[in-house]
Formats: sequence, C-alpha cells, structure tokens
Amino acid sequence: GGRKPQELLYFGWAAGPELKDALGYNTLLPDQYDHNPIDGYFQHASNEDQIRKLADRLSDKDKASQRVVSYGDETSIGFEKAQALTRLTRELIGPQVETGVNYSPHYPLPQYYGAQKHWVDIFKAAPDALSMFWTEDYLFSVPQLPQTFSWTYAQIHCGIKYHNQKIHMYVMPHAPGQVPSVFRRNLVLSIGAGARHIDSFCVAPAAVNTENYVSWRCTDTFRVLHESIYDSAEAEPYQINGKLRPGRVAIVLSRATETNEAKLVFDPATDPFMSQCKNAAGEKTYNRQTLCRKDQQMLYLALRHAQYKVDLITEDDILDGYLKGYDVVHFAGEWIDSRIVPKLAQWVETGGILYATAGIGHLDQDGAKCPAMLKLLGLQDSSLTKNIQIMRPFLEMALVDPIDSISLAGADNALPAIAMRQVLVPADAEVLGTWADGSPAVTMRTLGKGRTIAVGTLAGSSYIRSGLKPVPFARGGRKMLYNPTEFSPAAVQ
Repeated sequence: GGRKPQELLYFGWAAGPELKDALGYNTLLPDQYDHNPIDGYFQHASNEDQIRKLADRLSDKDKASQRVVSYGDETSIGFEKAQALTRLTRELIGPQVETGVNYSPHYPLPQYYGAQKHWVDIFKAAPDALSMFWTEDYLFSVPQLPQTFSWTYAQIHCGIKYHNQKIHMYVMPHAPGQVPSVFRRNLVLSIGAGARHIDSFCVAPAAVNTENYVSWRCTDTFRVLHESIYDSAEAEPYQINGKLRPGRVAIVLSRATETNEAKLVFDPATDPFMSQCKNAAGEKTYNRQTLCRKDQQMLYLALRHAQYKVDLITEDDILDGYLKGYDVVHFAGEWIDSRIVPKLAQWVETGGILYATAGIGHLDQDGAKCPAMLKLLGLQDSSLTKNIQIMRPFLEMALVDPIDSISLAGADNALPAIAMRQVLVPADAEVLGTWADGSPAVTMRTLGKGRTIAVGTLAGSSYIRSGLKPVPFARGGRKMLYNPTEFSPAAVQ
C-alpha cells in the first residue's frame, strides 16, 4: 500500500527505471511511471557559457520541466557569481529552476563545520544567489558521530532562516559502509528538518562506481530506501505547509573563533598523536587547531541529548537583535567579536543565561584580551593551557588523556576534562567547580535578572568523550558506527 510523495523529491541514479520506480523514486523517470513533472536535473554548469550551452540544447518542454541546476560539486562560489548565474539560468531556462552548489563538509578539518562565508553569508545576502542549500552526508566515512548530521541541519537553518531557501541533501545510502539503521534515521531526520529534495546519488549497480553504490547483497538498505520514501508521503502535507519550531536555546557560531582558530598553527611534534606519525612532521595544512569549533558541535549534541531544541546564531545575528528570541545562549570559543559583548550584557540583565566554555571568549577578534567579556562573566582574568589541538570523536577524542579533572559543588564524582585547562580568576563570580589543585574551573555570576556561567574546559567534548568507546576507527560499517548513549554523571551535570 501507500503512495509516492508528490512534492518531496527523491533523486538518484539506478540501472533502469524499474528499480527506481519500485523503490519509490519520483524524479527522472519515463512518463509511464509516476513522477513529478518538473524533475529535470543538471550537473554541473560552472560559468555563464555552460549555462547558455545547456539552455540551447534543451527543448521548450525540457526547459519547462527543469528543476535543478548545479554550479559545482565539492566546491563553493562567491555571492556575486552565484547571483549572476542564477539570474541567467532562470532567464534562459525558467523561473522554476532551483540552483545550488554541493558543499562537501567531510573535509577539511574540523569536518562538518561549514565556513560562515559559504554556509551563512551567501544565503543571507539575497534569495536569488543560491536558491537551494545543497550539501551531503558522508559521515559514515569519517571519524565523526552519526548524530553530527543533526548539527549539519542546524547550520543549514542558520543560513536559510533569512530567506527560506530550499534544502537539497545528499543522503548517501552507499553500502557496505553506511549502516541501514543510521541511513533510516538520516532519511527521517532530513524530512523532519525541512529538506525538500533527497538525493541518493547512485543506488545501483555496484559496477558503476568504486564505492558510491548499494551492493545487491545489502537488501536491508533497499528496504530502508523503499519504506522511508513511502513513509515520507504521509508526512508530506505537514512538511510542505509547515516550518520548524524555533528553539529557546542557542549556540553562537562565532566568526571570530572560526577565523582565528583556523589560523592557529601548531607544531605536530607537540601533539600527542601527530607526534607519533612520521608523515606528519612537515604537515602544513592539518596542523591548525579545531578544538573550539568541535566543541560547538559536541555542545550541540549534549543539549540535544537533554531534549532541548537548539538553534545556531551568528555574532551578526546578535548585533541584529536575535537574542530576544532565546532564554539561554552558549558560547564556545577562545575568540569573540567584542561588539556583541554589550548586547549579551543587556540580554543577561533582562533574564538571559549565558554559558561560556572552550576558552570563554577571553580574546577579542584581533587576538587581544577581551576585558569586557571577562567582566561580563565576573572574572578578573584567566590562564589557559592545552594538551592537544585536534580531536575527532572516533579517533583522538576517544583516546586523549584528560588534562585535569573538575569537581563540581555537590557532585559525587569529578569530571575528567580534556584538551583545555583554563584557570579562572573570579572578580564577583561565585566558584561552582574547581580543578584538582583547588583552583577555580567553573564560576557563575548573577547580573540583573540573569546569570553568566564560565566553564574552563571543553564542556561539550568532555561530555561526549565520557561516552566514547576506545576502539580502532574503520571507514564505516556495522561494527564502527555508533552514537554514544551512556555518559559520566559528572559530565551530564
């Protein structure tokens, strides 16, 4: 029983229309099969000349049915070029065409963390630059948690909230590699997160690509595809006509932290893991810190585990007045745009709760001390040490030695803290937790009707680490992919 969805579009290549139709795909099928009439799909036109050539070879009928035009794969383009290409595409082919560039977040490090200039700014600037946010799920092939896919959608919505662009998501079924249970969750999550286009890239046969396929023996994956596509038809009216409920909790995507951390070079010889790799000695690309950006991701997952709906906002959003929609805001990073500190202070005074960790914004966007942020947190100063600069959940994070432990007031057990040890020097803040030597590690300041909390380590990463298994990483597969479910009580607190 059941039916194919009509407006939630499923793209994917397979050998012969019979398999695609049987699985439930509703695009790029011959007319004798049930499919959306506007389902044309083209990859990739990277300049105006290629768009003109595409338009010239399309018949009027094909132009009217063209749905998707891509401007590139595993790349990015600037706003001006994107807007010019989209305007030309819609002029020559039709106003119904959706345009995008496939972002590939599985590289570089920290992985699945999109640069603001591509993931936010270009979508904020205008609705007719890239009309679709297009990225992909290859999480099964990198040492990141499967649940990071939820973070990816949070980043997407941070970018498209201004003009409500559509979402085109590669949800990769490729098996062996992708686990059917994870694949099912990702398909369901994608519909719930507002994706209008689900793209499988290549389903079968195995002879077509080296890894981007579903092996005929992976029957569970074919079952997941079929069931998930048909299930989404039941949710289609609500998804098409609805929108996501906003959260009351936010994490700041700090451009100041993103920019400065990406430039913070370290000597591989000082890293506990890279120092063991002979080929890392001359590394010039992946010897840059990722701790703060990774902690934003891990903090997001920790809050989702606690059943909070979490939004991501930028420092520019704070300047534009977005704080009024939130009760709690988390900041994870060493660097903060000093312009937002007065906005945060005003918001806290009216009842907001600011939670700062992973460096607590002790530096401004230029790398100088940020006394205004320290004052907001009720601190005079702080001192920071690190014992690692790069952590991925299924590699370094699971194995790194704690840098120290934090004892919280009233807690039965200490929390092993990883990567960062920041000793806080209180001014008018109350000490809530201490390092093993008794020095302040966690503080709280009451300001007006609100509070500020400072945590001198990577709060999100320390929480996730307490649930990780120290097992060797393999690239995908049933024995490797998992989401941690049991955590240290001290980390939860």
